[in-house]
Amino acid sequence: QPPPALCCWRDAGESARQHTSIGGIKDGMLIVYVDSPAWLFQMNLKRVPLLRQLQSEHPEIQKLIFKIGKV
Repeated sequence: QPPPALCCWRDAGESARQHTSIGGIKDGMLIVYVDSPAWLFQMNLKRVPLLRQLQSEHPEIQKLIFKIGKV
């Protein structure tokens, strides 16, 4: 079953979705994998507004973590 935040990841934008994948939710943290250091930097810049958007539909998400990994 996909993580509940998967449906909201559309708010990240089309280009971001091409370079990211949701790893899962654990202890209120949404883990998102990115495919390069450049995208890690970009997504970290967008962390606060993305987290607010996600929390509007999924208040259980307390933290948004980006990691380099397989997308």
